[in-house]
Amino acid sequence: LEFIGGLLLLMTAATSKRLGSIMIGVIMLGAICTHYILDDHFTHFILPGIIFTLSVFMSLDFEQKKT
Repeated sequence: LEFIGGLLLLMTAATSKRLGSIMIGVIMLGAICTHYILDDHFTHFILPGIIFTLSVFMSLDFEQKKT
């Protein structure tokens, strides 16, 4: 799923990029929950947290629609 999400991010269509970023975000949320359940050190939360935050920003549509 992570590989497919990365491929979708590389595509040019906005819909596929949004779908890919949502997929990556869900995977990173699962990684954060796994680290929490395993009671890992807080430094193991940093990279999945950053990737999750970036994927949330990528899934939002910041472009202004011209009328």
